[in-house]
Amino acid sequence: MKQPNLLAALLAALLAVACGPATPKAQPAATAETLREVTIDDYTDNSGTFELTADQTVAAFDAIRWEDGSFITIAVNDTCVLQAYCEEPARLLAEVTNDSDPMVFHQKYVSAGEFRQMIRDVFGLAEANGAFLDGFSPVDIMAETLDEVLERANGE
Repeated sequence: MKQPNLLAALLAALLAVACGPATPKAQPAATAETLREVTIDDYTDNSGTFELTADQTVAAFDAIRWEDGSFITIAVNDTCVLQAYCEEPARLLAEVTNDSDPMVFHQKYVSAGEFRQMIRDVFGLAEANGAFLDGFSPVDIMAETLDEVLERANGE
C-alpha cells in the first residue's frame, strides 16, 4: 500500500456489518484519529489507497467524482470493509463486505450525507456490529441484487 505524500494528504483533507475480526482478538478502541486503509477509484488522479483519519476520509469522499463505477472502501478490520459504490448518477450503494461463503453482504441505498455519517460511525468502531447494520439488507451478491431483495421484501 502506498503512503500518501504530504500533498496527497493535504488534497484529501482540503477537498473535502455483521462481521467480526478474522480471529477473535482484543482490539484497541477506535477513535476519530484512528487511521484506516481507504481505497478510492473515480478514474482520476484521486484514485489510490491511503491511510486516512475519519475527517480525511470524509474529505476524500467529497472529492470523488461520482459517476457510474466510482467507489470508496474503508477497511473495518481484516475481513470487512465499508464501501460506497456509484451504480448510476445519484444512486449510491452502501455495502458492508466480508469473507462469508456464500457471499452475503449487507447493502442499502444512501445519500451522500448518510454515507458521510457512516464514515464517522465506522471510524468509532473496532469492528462492525449489529447496531451499525440497522437498515441494511443481507444480499447474496452471487445470486441477487439489492433491488431484487427489496422488491421481494415489499411483496412486489
